[in-house]
Amino acid sequence: MVGDSELKLTEERLSRASVLQELTVAALDLFDPRRSMDDFLDRMAVRLGCVAALCLGESEPGTGPRLFGAAGLSRASRRLAVPAPAPGADPAALVLPYPELLRDGMVRWSFRVTPPEGELSGSALLLFFEGGPRLPVQYHGVVERLVEIVRTALLHRQLYARTLESERRLYEQKTLLESQREASFDGILFVAVEGQASCNRRLRELFGLPDGPPAMPEALFGKIAEQVAEPADLRARMLKHMGAADAAHAGELRLKDGRSFDYSCSPVRSGEGLFYGRGWYFRDSTERRRAESERLQLLEQEQQAREAAEESQRRAAFLAEASRILAASLDWAATLERVAHLALPGFADWCVVDVVEEDRSLHRVAVAHVDPAKAEAAHQLRTRFPPVLNSQAGVPRVLRTGQAELYQDLSPGELEAISRDPAHRAVLEDLGARSLLIVPLTARGKRLGAISLAYGPSGRHYGPADLALAEDLAIRAALAVDNARLYLRTQEAVRARDEFLSIASHELRTPVTSLQLAAQGLLRLSKSGSLAQVPPEFLASSLETTVRQSTRMAALIDRLLDVSRIQAGRLELQIEDVDLASVAKEIVAQTAAEAARAGCTVTLRAGGPVVGRWDRARLEQVVANLLSNAFKYGAGKPIELEVAMEPDRAKLTVRDQGIGIPPDRMGRIFERFERAVSARNYSGLGLGLYIVRRVLEALGGSIRVLSQQGLGSTFVVELPFAGPHPSVEAPAAAPDPAAGVGKGAAS
Repeated sequence: MVGDSELKLTEERLSRASVLQELTVAALDLFDPRRSMDDFLDRMAVRLGCVAALCLGESEPGTGPRLFGAAGLSRASRRLAVPAPAPGADPAALVLPYPELLRDGMVRWSFRVTPPEGELSGSALLLFFEGGPRLPVQYHGVVERLVEIVRTALLHRQLYARTLESERRLYEQKTLLESQREASFDGILFVAVEGQASCNRRLRELFGLPDGPPAMPEALFGKIAEQVAEPADLRARMLKHMGAADAAHAGELRLKDGRSFDYSCSPVRSGEGLFYGRGWYFRDSTERRRAESERLQLLEQEQQAREAAEESQRRAAFLAEASRILAASLDWAATLERVAHLALPGFADWCVVDVVEEDRSLHRVAVAHVDPAKAEAAHQLRTRFPPVLNSQAGVPRVLRTGQAELYQDLSPGELEAISRDPAHRAVLEDLGARSLLIVPLTARGKRLGAISLAYGPSGRHYGPADLALAEDLAIRAALAVDNARLYLRTQEAVRARDEFLSIASHELRTPVTSLQLAAQGLLRLSKSGSLAQVPPEFLASSLETTVRQSTRMAALIDRLLDVSRIQAGRLELQIEDVDLASVAKEIVAQTAAEAARAGCTVTLRAGGPVVGRWDRARLEQVVANLLSNAFKYGAGKPIELEVAMEPDRAKLTVRDQGIGIPPDRMGRIFERFERAVSARNYSGLGLGLYIVRRVLEALGGSIRVLSQQGLGSTFVVELPFAGPHPSVEAPAAAPDPAAGVGKGAAS
């Protein structure tokens, strides 16, 4: 019997050990989180004869229980939520909602499965038997031992799950980093602490490196550096930083093919500060720099356009103000002075204005300087160094050529050419002359003067745009000067016209009055019947007066007609062989009575015949007008005529000892309606010398005068023997700025 008890006990122990071993082996599968807990619970339910086996627990601390695994439950039951237990309640005592476990007679074994920490914290293993367990009570200990094994397996399962999760995340991060590295627009080169090098596809593309495993760092550095404009410098820097754990570096690379790269080098560390190696990052900045360059060019162009617009606006405002000043007054000299000051300081550091006067002399009308301290030196340009027309450079040359001159950078040689002497140059240097503009004042084809603009102290320089502005200013100034002069000439012409009409009416009225008196006297005698009783001498005197005054009036009318013919270009010439000496003798004889009335003795010197191809009637008119002029202004003094013959021309000289001609009227006495003195003291229309000049011009000759005031005048006529040119029949009409009323000079 004892032997049988021990044998039975041994068999039970072996059976429990077998069950425990089998379930232990099954529990080992729980090490792998990929294996389901349901398999283990199914085997446990079969081996222990359970209706159902459940594993419950909290997925996270503080949350409700969750079913981690089950055997003996339907799918619908598995989806039922387990009610939350009261705080601190034992999960083994939970009331479960599963229908399979609500039958009567159901016995539950509960075992706590409590790993130290993790997702199964506070979990429990529940075994359900219908009608009580069929296993001996000793199996309860087996189950407890099995629960300890399950607890250990679940702990390892949790750790293994974490390991797999870490590996998964590490793989994802590695894959993500590799994807980012390959997708990066930067070329990336990494050299690990151990010396291995790796690079992405972009780096190979940037530097044309072959595919495959990268070479050693030194060789790779060499392949990259050989494409750079300064390879030795880059290679040395890369080798220097390869082993450095802290240094960082950044810069710009220029490749031999023209590309530009931005690069940086920095250590690669973990979040905990562990040094893994160094990374080099290369980015192609060629397009960006090209875009930046284009943007800078656009900005520069925009700035230039804005500056050009502002400059254009400034120039327009300057011209508008200059036009306003030029139109404000007819005193052109004062106006040009204001314009010269207007140019300062925006358009010049100093300005000079020269004007050609009516007598063709050059007069400096304005000098202005931006520095008041230089006013004295500027004044010397007007007083000590007035312009000279025969100079070969500067203003005189501009007036001769009519072309503006631009000296962007005035060289010493050019300054020397403009200067008249060392003193003049010293004044120009004192004023400051680094850049110079000289533009002519031109209106209606006439050069009226010049404006000189200079930069000195400001250091600025003139350019083509400044030249255009100066020429525009010069055109406006020239028009203003010309209009002012035309206005003055018109005023003078109107005055001369009024004076001429007054004189003409007086001159014509005198012979008409004499004719009327003589005719009225004879008419009274005729009506009274006493005409036959009048002495013959009285009748002859009256008739002589009539003839003389009618002749005088006819001569006045002829002169007026000659002026009209000359102006219209219809002065007719009858060219023939004419002896000038003979003409002079005849005119002297014809004017003997007039000479006697003037109290003049006339002496004629003529060696012999002086014959040329001329118009006899016009020559008589020339000699008669010159003698009449001498009788008028040399009354009571002897008059000399001389006819001489030179190799190719004839010469007639008329010399008087009269009042002479003032110097300021020497150049004007041969113009219409001009005379040497006032018409109040000497009668005449002021046309004689004008007709003489125009007739002589028509005959191909000329006339000039030599005179000193109070010492008489000498008129010299020169005529070519060949006469006028065959194509010349009459002199061309002279331009008349006063619309038909001239500004001439007749004695």
